[in-house]
Amino acid sequence: MTTRNILDWLATIGLAGLLVIVIRYLPQEQVKGGARVIDGDSFHLDGKTVRLYGIDAPEWRQTCTRTDGRRWTCGRAAAAELRALLANIEVACTIIDMDRYRRHVGRCTANQLNVNDKMVRSGYALALRSITYAYVGAEREARRARRGVWTGSMTPPWTWRKNRKNRSRR
Repeated sequence: MTTRNILDWLATIGLAGLLVIVIRYLPQEQVKGGARVIDGDSFHLDGKTVRLYGIDAPEWRQTCTRTDGRRWTCGRAAAAELRALLANIEVACTIIDMDRYRRHVGRCTANQLNVNDKMVRSGYALALRSITYAYVGAEREARRARRGVWTGSMTPPWTWRKNRKNRSRR
């Protein structure tokens, strides 16, 4: 490898690094307004579908099991929790990504409360460790306090979706 090739290679890596830094600090899109809840981790806001960043709530049709063995519709309960949290107030979201379903992924606040954190802390959503560790402490707190889905046993939403997908292929 010649000196010229090495310099070209270093310049390319330097430019790529600079591009990552610039993109990271570009102003992110802000959306505000009244939200219409879809499920426990997504809603319509200002003409966009927003998915809460770093968390995953039980699916609408998903059930969980109480300690006494009774099943309950934890997916519907998660949606109801989010609906109560966002009811009749302005929601503000910083959009940080777009997912494969073309939903806007964001960190959101309502009444100066971090909605993403609140859903996990209430026990109606789980921290998505594959994305961020930001909500792991909130999940630990909800689990210890036996809030929401932690009142008994549950299948993580990502596993529940995978199992349903596999069953439908049979």
